[in-house]
Amino acid sequence: MSRRRATGPSGGGEWDPCTLLVFIDDATSTLMHLEFAPSESKWSYFGALERYLARHGRPVAFYSDKHTVFRVPKPGQHSSGMTPFGRALAER
Repeated sequence: MSRRRATGPSGGGEWDPCTLLVFIDDATSTLMHLEFAPSESKWSYFGALERYLARHGRPVAFYSDKHTVFRVPKPGQHSSGMTPFGRALAER
């Protein structure tokens, strides 16, 4: 987890916890989109993905790490194995 400096109305600052979301072009290792978010959640990724798509368009493929936003850790027999984020990407 990263940290960022937040400036309040008094001009003072406090350190708020945050995380850095990164979109990397797998073929070139180019950092395409970097964004600080309050937490690593599906809502943070939805927002970051929306801004990525607005700037770069739709990628040919989308790969992710093994964070639970993207993968169900232990899919059961009554589970599709997809997270809400994965289902949203699959819907187009």
